[in-house]
Amino acid sequence: MAYTATSMEYHKIWLADFFHGFPHLDLSFVGVNSTFNPENAGYRESLGFWGGIPMLICALLWLLFLIFFCLRCCRKSQRKQSSTTYSRFCLGLFLLLGCGALATAFYGNSQVHDGMDNFVRVVKVTNRTVRDAMQVLTVLDRTANNTEKRGVPSLLLALDSITNVTERTRIGEIVKQIGSKLEEGRTEINTIRGDASEVNTEEITDQAEEIEYYRWVTTILVYCVYVTIIFFTFTGLLKKSRWILIVVSVVSLVFMVVIWGFTSTYLAISVGSGDLCVDPDTFVMSRVNGTVKGDILTAYIKCTDSSQPYQEQILDAQTKVTEAITALNKTVNMSLPFNISDKLTGPVSMIRSDLKFVFGNLSSISTLVGSCDTLHGEYISGVRALCSTTLYGLGYLVLFSALIGLCSAVMIFCAALAWPYLHKRRRGREGCRSYAPVDDTDPFLPDPPPYQQQNYGTIASTDRPERASAILHYRNTNEETRPSIIGAPEGDSPPPAYHPGHFMQQYYNLAPRPTSIIQSSQSTT
Repeated sequence: MAYTATSMEYHKIWLADFFHGFPHLDLSFVGVNSTFNPENAGYRESLGFWGGIPMLICALLWLLFLIFFCLRCCRKSQRKQSSTTYSRFCLGLFLLLGCGALATAFYGNSQVHDGMDNFVRVVKVTNRTVRDAMQVLTVLDRTANNTEKRGVPSLLLALDSITNVTERTRIGEIVKQIGSKLEEGRTEINTIRGDASEVNTEEITDQAEEIEYYRWVTTILVYCVYVTIIFFTFTGLLKKSRWILIVVSVVSLVFMVVIWGFTSTYLAISVGSGDLCVDPDTFVMSRVNGTVKGDILTAYIKCTDSSQPYQEQILDAQTKVTEAITALNKTVNMSLPFNISDKLTGPVSMIRSDLKFVFGNLSSISTLVGSCDTLHGEYISGVRALCSTTLYGLGYLVLFSALIGLCSAVMIFCAALAWPYLHKRRRGREGCRSYAPVDDTDPFLPDPPPYQQQNYGTIASTDRPERASAILHYRNTNEETRPSIIGAPEGDSPPPAYHPGHFMQQYYNLAPRPTSIIQSSQSTT
């Protein structure tokens, strides 16, 4: 991956300064150093101090709930039916606000996960780059050693066929230069190998990857529970179901501890991340110090000079290999007059092939670790993933997890105010709806009929004979003594401006009499 000069710069975001600006106090309220140092007990206490504040808010909310429900239960006066419109409106409003907070919290969780994935990926790429460079350097050292120990002696042995002692000695000195140049090149290679042989970040990446996986899954599960809570709260609100609201409120009350626990954890992590991201170079150098030389580590982290840290050594090794190739070519040219090409072909071919292999791989090593550009670019990418993407995601999680907790508390209060008045209509014995209660003191309400005093408003089959006798009594009386209501007791009168028997009276007056029917038949005949 190629990195430009502008891409290899890290600029801290405002959120790092914001979290770093939190007062750092231990549990005894004594200020501690705000430099990121997780191994220091006082510094860990300062993070725990801020992590305990959301849990304190949760405890206060639980205390308020306890007082609120105790007061509701201890009310002795009977509650009068009142409108639940305001309570249900507030409940619906905070449900919508909770939905928005959950959506943003899901986004923040995704941001944290993406940032940690990028950080782990960059660390793995860096580790693989260093490991590949070390493997190449090992192969180069082995190849140079094989050429020096086997190739050069074979070439000297082939030169013994030259009868001219003077020329043989002169060509032999040139061949020995090949071995000395390879030895000097091996020294430069071993210098690079020794400086970086102890660097290994596999343990860091494995731990970070495992922790991030469980954090990501747990956060999603908790937020999904709150999505379910909001769904059933909407259902209870629309159906005006008392029991749904009660069950959802109890579940919300339990999971309030979980959401505030998440807020507490993320707040402590955010404060620590802000301390780290204000000056990540200092922490990295303090952690790697002793494993890698300070000047080499500074060269990779700062990268003020692209020729550092191993560009000079690699160029020297390439120069030595080039001189060895030149000496080999010179040896071949000087041995041509002595007609020993058949004896030189094997050793020369082996040495030339090894020298070309070493030279080509030294060029790749120069790109990987010789110049600081590649590793510094990977380092900046890792810092940006951790201190930009991840830190923004942590900020979202802290803010909107707290908002979800507050919305949940308000929803419980609103539901508790509404559910006492959300009774369902009672039903009769046969499943049909019963009549509304009647005020017996209403002067405009007629007296119940005598044929069923106990169940007023219903007529059973056993009452039919009594009803028939009442109708017969009505027919046998004259108009003056006839009661106005069929089956009503004598002497009872209806309320003012009320004529319950008017229709029956008119029907009786208009009906034909038996005597009139007989008279009309006689007149016809």
